[in-house]
Amino acid sequence: MGTDPFSPIAPARVRVLVLPVGRIRSRRFQVFTARLQQVTSVRLGDITPDERPGRGTFSPLAFPDGRIYLDITTSIPQSSFAELAPFELFRNVMVIVGTVDAVEYEDSAGEEERLVEDGSRNVFYQRAHDSFVSILENVQDQYPGVLLTQLLIMDSKSTETRPWIPEGSIHVPPADGSGSASVYNVLAGVASKLLGEMAVYAEQVKSWATVATPLSLQAQSQRFDLEKRPDFHQRISDRSHLSREESPSGDSLPRASPRPTSQAFNSPTTSVASSPRPDSPALRSEAPSSPDLSNMETPTSSTAPEAIWKARAKYASMQSDKPSGRSLYPATNAAMSADKEKNIGKARVGIVMGSLYMMAGRWSDAWKELLENTAKCRSHSDYIWLASGLDRIICCLLLLGSEGFTFQIPSLCYLGQERQSTLYFIDAAREVNTTVGPRDTVAANATLRKFGGSLGEVATTLLHYYDRAGTFTGEALPQVSFSEMILRLTKLQAFVGAKSSMGSETIFQSGTLDALKRPMGSKEPSDLSRLGISEVLFRAYPGPFADISSSSRSSVLAGIAAVLGSIGMDRKKAMVLKDLISIIVPTLQQARTLGAAELGIHPSNSLSYTNGNSTSSARNMDDPSIRELLQQLLDVYGVSSILEGQRPDETKVDTQDYEGLVHDIAQLAARAADLDELGSMNLKIDILRSAVEFCESIPDLSGVAQNAALLLRTAGPQASIDPTLASQHVRLANEEQVRLANHVMNAVNGAREAGLRIELPPYWDDFLLRSVQLVEDESSSRVIEHSKADMSSAKKGPFLHEAWGAHSTQKQENIAVAGEPIPLGVVLQNPFDFEIEVDEIQICTADGVIEIEEPNAILGPGRLEEIVCHASVPNPGQAKIFGCNIRMAGCRSQFYPIYNDEWRAREKTKLKEASREVLLKGDQDMSEDEANSVRPSTSFMSLIVIPSQPLLIAENDSLTDRSLMLLEGERQCFTITLRNVSTIDVDFLRPSFDDALTTSLRSAVASKNLSRADLFEVETNLTKEAFFDARRIDIPDSQAIAAGETATFEISIIGRPGIKDAKVLFDFAHLPSDKIDSSGRFFTRQLEVPVNITVHSALQIQHFEITSLPLDATFTANQTHLNGVDDSDAVTDAQTRSKRHHCLLVMDVRNVWTNSTDVEFETVGDVQPGNLPDSSRRHASTIHPGQSHRFAIPMRKLYVKHADAQIPWLSAQSRRQFVVSTGDESPDQERYTRELFWYREELLKSLKGKWREQGTDRHGTIGVRSIRVGHRSVEALKVEDVDIDMNITKLDGDDGTMVIRTGKTSFDIHTGAFLRLQTRMQNLSDKTIHGMVRLQPTLAHQILETSLETVSRRFIWSGILQRPLPLLQPGDSQTFDLDFSIVTDGIYELGAVFEEIRPSIPMREKKTEHGTNDDDELDEAKYLSSVERRIWKMSEPCIVRARGTE
Repeated sequence: MGTDPFSPIAPARVRVLVLPVGRIRSRRFQVFTARLQQVTSVRLGDITPDERPGRGTFSPLAFPDGRIYLDITTSIPQSSFAELAPFELFRNVMVIVGTVDAVEYEDSAGEEERLVEDGSRNVFYQRAHDSFVSILENVQDQYPGVLLTQLLIMDSKSTETRPWIPEGSIHVPPADGSGSASVYNVLAGVASKLLGEMAVYAEQVKSWATVATPLSLQAQSQRFDLEKRPDFHQRISDRSHLSREESPSGDSLPRASPRPTSQAFNSPTTSVASSPRPDSPALRSEAPSSPDLSNMETPTSSTAPEAIWKARAKYASMQSDKPSGRSLYPATNAAMSADKEKNIGKARVGIVMGSLYMMAGRWSDAWKELLENTAKCRSHSDYIWLASGLDRIICCLLLLGSEGFTFQIPSLCYLGQERQSTLYFIDAAREVNTTVGPRDTVAANATLRKFGGSLGEVATTLLHYYDRAGTFTGEALPQVSFSEMILRLTKLQAFVGAKSSMGSETIFQSGTLDALKRPMGSKEPSDLSRLGISEVLFRAYPGPFADISSSSRSSVLAGIAAVLGSIGMDRKKAMVLKDLISIIVPTLQQARTLGAAELGIHPSNSLSYTNGNSTSSARNMDDPSIRELLQQLLDVYGVSSILEGQRPDETKVDTQDYEGLVHDIAQLAARAADLDELGSMNLKIDILRSAVEFCESIPDLSGVAQNAALLLRTAGPQASIDPTLASQHVRLANEEQVRLANHVMNAVNGAREAGLRIELPPYWDDFLLRSVQLVEDESSSRVIEHSKADMSSAKKGPFLHEAWGAHSTQKQENIAVAGEPIPLGVVLQNPFDFEIEVDEIQICTADGVIEIEEPNAILGPGRLEEIVCHASVPNPGQAKIFGCNIRMAGCRSQFYPIYNDEWRAREKTKLKEASREVLLKGDQDMSEDEANSVRPSTSFMSLIVIPSQPLLIAENDSLTDRSLMLLEGERQCFTITLRNVSTIDVDFLRPSFDDALTTSLRSAVASKNLSRADLFEVETNLTKEAFFDARRIDIPDSQAIAAGETATFEISIIGRPGIKDAKVLFDFAHLPSDKIDSSGRFFTRQLEVPVNITVHSALQIQHFEITSLPLDATFTANQTHLNGVDDSDAVTDAQTRSKRHHCLLVMDVRNVWTNSTDVEFETVGDVQPGNLPDSSRRHASTIHPGQSHRFAIPMRKLYVKHADAQIPWLSAQSRRQFVVSTGDESPDQERYTRELFWYREELLKSLKGKWREQGTDRHGTIGVRSIRVGHRSVEALKVEDVDIDMNITKLDGDDGTMVIRTGKTSFDIHTGAFLRLQTRMQNLSDKTIHGMVRLQPTLAHQILETSLETVSRRFIWSGILQRPLPLLQPGDSQTFDLDFSIVTDGIYELGAVFEEIRPSIPMREKKTEHGTNDDDELDEAKYLSSVERRIWKMSEPCIVRARGTE
């Protein structure tokens, strides 16, 4: 891991470049580099001094407590950094370390592979030796500014000299056999050589007259305008005496830099220039060498301008994007004296020497040099070097304080001293205390605390000097240097102000600087606040036209983002990171295109290739820094990936804790959906697009897959919805959705093909699983639950709610058999516009995971799709399915709860940072009810696993193609043979029947909209007129089928209209008797045998009518006299009196069958007229095809005693208690409806019909329940509650008067005779009736009004025509006598009306004769009094013919 380039102590580091040499694998080279990077600093006391002459300038013995900080890296510095040396020496590489893998060259490691063709090992070793020497010489040419090149033999098991190892190489033992001290000692040796080479370089620096200042592009332009002034050349020529032969003026042309006299190895005798130098691909670099300022010629007066511009052109060619120039002296005063220029040059050289001392660990010497020369720069207004020196002083101050050395904060750090008189500048150097005291931690911490308290003023001073340099002297610092200085300063400010989240060891790596931090509770200075730090920090932001390369710009932006993140300004950090990615992506894409062109492949195929190696990219991306950068960016924008780390690990969840897992995942999904509503969705999508492009350009296969999946997740609905709706659920175009899905698949497949392991992304829909349900199985393996009541009903026979037929649509428990595969329907949602393959599904229960077969299914776009999987539960018991582990194509396996209900996140008007924190924190502070209302509701599936059960199959049947054609009312039989194919005996077997008619009737019964009359009709068709029967014929009355045995059943079916889609059902099970008796329920399997039944209509009753017959129709035409009239019927009981009323049934029957049919109707019961023989009960006829026949059937009228009784329930399941009628029928209307019902039922009991086809043996019954009876038919069919009849007799003692009875209600009399009219009223009902009788004589065949006027003059009576009668008890009769005489001839009609005086209320009864009615006591229609009184009229008037005597 590299060091922080923006650390406050970065100017004190020595950059060490590590390069691979020879045969070395990439993975091994990374391991070696990581070992070296473990050492970040070397104490001078651990370094052996270089004893060579002239190498003691930086001797470690002078300051043994100092440290050399190392920046070990494998990155080649930018070529533009060469212009910044020696202004900023820490940027350039000072040491190059070449690493050789000793394992590749050891004798024991594949010796035969190391031999050349001639078989000589020595030749091979000599060539390896020469190759190493040549490679290091090439490095020296490519990097002329490097002070030391060193070869390290890594993993060397011995330090013995080998013929292939160059002299001066250092052996590094393997990591297994040595600790970290071995690497530390090696680097201490390298540091010893470095200090010696730095001494040589320091001598060259001391010989310089001055040091050039690197300028920004703007400052270079200003400098060019200044040089065009007329006196500029003269001023330059006057300074020619200041130049020395090897003084780097900075603007002269460079010469070849002589190498240091001491090398890390002995070169061969042949000179480096003339020796062959084979190419080293590992070390080939396009970076130009850094300019060596120790060999710059001073231009003469005549050639100065040309030489300056030539040098400027040279330096401009080294910059990667925009040229910049250098400045020898400040351009503010053209008449500057030579002494002042000389002093400025010495001060600049002194600052460079102070930097060298600081990098060499000689901090006390560095402190002295920096303080003295920085003070000189201030006295001479050399502001840019003054600011640079102050920057180095701050760094040196931190180094001294970290090790506990005492020092005094110089006055140079404060701007207030500059406002004093000019005499101060004369003695400024004298007031500077350049002495570093001994170690005293307390004193050092006190000084650091004081420095930390005034850091804001120090920062203001430093920035003030840089501003003045650019404003007054025209020496503005290059943007990269200025930006990095700001970053170092603000990072220190954030640390001191206790605003940074990074610790001391992260920023400074060694030592402790906690004393710098502001004490807790102290007042915060404004310049150390977050706002103050950010204001200074954004001065480092490079503008769009800044003279800075793309790589440097990216580095600066990353540094700004890091500081903003450390002080908690995440939004500003996100803005900077977005700009950073917008800069990096085009650059990387261009590099990718060029790399693909070099490899000869298409850029789209270069995703998994880097430098021709398909595996190097993934190994380079193991460093999580880039992914952390993207993650931080996504976190700020509120992308839901920040909650991914809070997702519980399903693999570590206890099998009993799935409920908690479901709760946590549902809560996390709700928070993620709410977080998607935070902020702008367009910004989130844009930043995710940039992240995908960034990962593509790196390339990072894992990052491409992760961010593409995250983009789909963010743009998706994040809800459990109906994907088939027309609304747009995904905020991306169809093409982009498909492209992102292909990115995920290509990245995962590319990594798999390359043999790489990448982290698979999570699937982009948290609400993938919508349901898990048991699929209806029509085979014999289906299991059905029953209760004990079903067992008892099986013994009684068919009943209304058939427990063994087709079951209702009501949700039943899910039942499975242990050890047998069960079909489970897993419903998945896909709101996206592309299809995706389902790789794996696992059912998660409380007892563990149930493995299923590979689904091999594709989830289509924009739909809810059910995937049928077969699972097997090994043990019986209760299983609870909480969800599924599902692995979609290209994604990792995840646990998904079941979301049956639709859910969507609540809409929020506006969310700020506080709301975002609440979402990230979760709903811990919410109540349980509030949390349940926020998060989506999950469900589970309960599964009852029963012990193993037998299995039956339908082996044979007597039907052809299992088809049957019936006529209505016809009965046919066929056989079915069942075989037990299991090893378990069947001890329970129950056949049943199901078809479309039965299903519709059961649905009608379940409906709550039917009236009781209609419900009774439906129940009657289901129960009393069963059209299915089954009996076992091989072993009658047996329900057992042994394992492997068969059973034969005879099935009989009666044709009914509407029968189709028929199924013969067999419920079977192995039920031990003890389990049936003890448990409350049991389970059976059901075998369905489908039978294709067609029912054709045979006969149709097209017309039905009931006509009342007159009473005389039952009498003969014989006339008798009065003495001969039998009056026995006058004293008959009520039942006998009701039989004297008759009616005629008239119906038209049509033959709709193709053959002639014999049809016969028969009256049943005591409805046959008494004067007709029994043979007259049958009425038969032959009806030809298409013809109709009218049947006239006489029968007695019917009397129903309780015609107002409630319509009964036929089953307890249909009873409805406390049901309030929704209709507006009155009690009278309800009584009328009941009367129709009861008389129709009595009529249907009395009438039967059958048919037989001529020429065949086909026969059947006629369904008379299709007959509908109306009000007129009921009036003609029924007998009234009060029966009224009349009789005319002679008076007592009158023997001469003759009364001839010509009919039951007709009499012949003589005029003038005195007779007696007897009117008899009999109560046939069970109610007591209190009424009055009213007689009404009229003239026949006349208008009623006229008749009433004239009858009183012809018809004379004794008494009154109406009289109240005593209470008429049930079954009793009373007679009303009236004496009368007719005086004129004519035909008279005598009528009678019995009118109820007050309504009668019947006594409440416990039960009626019509069945059990639970709601009779609540029968309002039966017990409420009627509004009107009842009236009964005589059915036929009494006809009296009066004529005179002859």
